[in-house]
Amino acid sequence: MVDITIKEHKMCTRRLIEMGRLVAKAKLDHLPTNILLGSFVH
Repeated sequence: MVDITIKEHKMCTRRLIEMGRLVAKAKLDHLPTNILLGSFVH
């Protein structure tokens, strides 16, 4: 099990929220997550 501090957890959560905003702003939030991941990796 990985122990992370509360600060690290908050930073990670904030980053995920920011990424979600970018996906929504690009009007890609209607796509399934597997399609998004595939396009980011490719």
